[in-house]
Amino acid sequence: VQAALVVGVVGVVLASLMVRLSVMGSLFWNEIQRGWLVIYPIAALGLWTSFGWTSGVAGGFIILALLSVLSVARGYFSQPATVIPWCFVLIWAISYQLQILLYWLMPWISNLDEWLVPFAFIYHSLIFFGIALLIQKLILSTGDNSEDERPSVRQVAAISCNPFFYLKHVKSEGREEGADIKAAENAAKWLDQIRHALRVGGRQGAEFGVTLVTIDVVVTVLTITGIGNKFAYLIETLAKDVCFIGAAVGGGCAYYLGFDGFFMALLLTAVACAILGMGMPTTAAYVLLAILGGPVLIKLVGPELAQIYGEEWAREFVAAKGDRVVSHMFIFYFAILSAITPPVAIASLVAAKLAGAAYFKTSMMSLRFAIVGFIVPFLFIYDPALLGFGHPGRVALSAGMTLLAFVAFSAGTQGWLISRLYFYERIILYASFAAIILFIIFHSIVMLTIGFILGSVPLVRQIRDKKLASA
Repeated sequence: VQAALVVGVVGVVLASLMVRLSVMGSLFWNEIQRGWLVIYPIAALGLWTSFGWTSGVAGGFIILALLSVLSVARGYFSQPATVIPWCFVLIWAISYQLQILLYWLMPWISNLDEWLVPFAFIYHSLIFFGIALLIQKLILSTGDNSEDERPSVRQVAAISCNPFFYLKHVKSEGREEGADIKAAENAAKWLDQIRHALRVGGRQGAEFGVTLVTIDVVVTVLTITGIGNKFAYLIETLAKDVCFIGAAVGGGCAYYLGFDGFFMALLLTAVACAILGMGMPTTAAYVLLAILGGPVLIKLVGPELAQIYGEEWAREFVAAKGDRVVSHMFIFYFAILSAITPPVAIASLVAAKLAGAAYFKTSMMSLRFAIVGFIVPFLFIYDPALLGFGHPGRVALSAGMTLLAFVAFSAGTQGWLISRLYFYERIILYASFAAIILFIIFHSIVMLTIGFILGSVPLVRQIRDKKLASA
C-alpha cells in the first residue's frame, strides 16, 4: 500500500511538471481531461490485464483516480465525446445478457448454434440494434430539446444509437435546423458510406471469387496433366539453333540471323516459369522452378559464357558458384514476374479489384509497365557483372550501360522521352537499346557507338524543339 501511494504521488507530481513545462503538453492535457471518463478506465483496465495486480499497477490506479477527481473538480464530468463509447458498452452488455436469458428460457436455441453460424452476424445485429433502439427511445422520452450551438450529452447519446431514427424523430417534431440535426445528418452520411463500401466490396469480392475459381481450374489442369513438368524437362532437348535464313558452315546461323540454342533454352525456361508460376506464391513458384529448371540452366551456362569471356574466366566463374547464382536469379526473377504474366496475373487481378478497373486491361497495362523486367534476367546470364561478378569498374560500367539501355527501351515502349516521340523515333530507340545490350555482352565499341548515335537522334530533336518553344 505504501509503495502504491508513493508511486501514485510521484506520478502525479511528474505529470504536472511535464504539463506545465510544455505548451503542447498543456493542450494535450486539456483534451485528456475532456475525455477522462473513457481514457482513465480503459488505461486502468489495460494496466490490470497486462501486468496483473501489483504495487505498480495499484499506484497507476491511484494516479488515475486522483486525475479523475481533478477532472471532475474542473467541471469535466459529462462530455458528449465520453458518452458515446459507454453508450455502446451498455448496449453490448444488455445484448449479451439478453442472449444468455434467451438460452436459459429456450435451451433448444443454443443447440442450433451450428445452423446459425452463417446467420450469426444478422442474428447478433438484430439483438444489438434492437436494444440500441430501445435505449434511444428511453433517452428521447426524458429531458428537453435544446437548440444550443453544440448538441447536448443526451442528444449525442441518442444520435449514437441510431442517427436515422433520431432524424425521423426530430423532423416529426417540426424541427429542420439545429446542432443536433447537423450531427445526426453527418453520422447518417458516414453510415451510408460504410453501407456503400460494403456493397461494393461484396460485389467485387464475388467477382474476385469467380476469377480465382477459373484460375484454379487452369492451374489444376496443368498440374494433373503434368504439362508443366514435361515442358521443363524438354527444355534441354528443344534448345537448338533457330536460324532465319539457314545454318552457317562452321555452325551457328548464316549472317548471325537467328537465335542460338542457349538463348532458346533461356526463352523456353522463361515460358516454363510463367506457366508453372501461375497463381502460385513467389516462394513456392521459385522452389518448384529451381528443382525442375535449375539443373538444366546450370549445365548450359558455363559452356556458353566460356565462348564469350574465355575458358579461364569461365573456370573461375564456375569455381565461384557463379553459374548457380545467375541461373537461380534468372528463375527467381521470372517466378516474381509470373504474378503479372497473363492469363492468370494474380497481382494484376488484386490491383484491378482494388481500383475497380477491368482485369484484362489492368493486366495488359502492368505487363506494359514491367516489360523491361522481362529482359533483366537474360542480362543476368549474359553479363554476370550485374550480379557483382567481376572488377568493381566492370560492375559499374555494366550497371550504367544497362540503365541507359533501359531508358531507351522504356521511352520507345511508352512513346515519351522529354516529350512525345514520333513512330520512327521509337524504332530508333529500340535499335539503340539493342546496340547497347550487344555492347554489354560482347564489349564491341562499334555497337556502343551505334547505340549512342541512334539514342541521340530523338533526344537532340526534342531538346531543339524545347528551346525553340521557349524562345
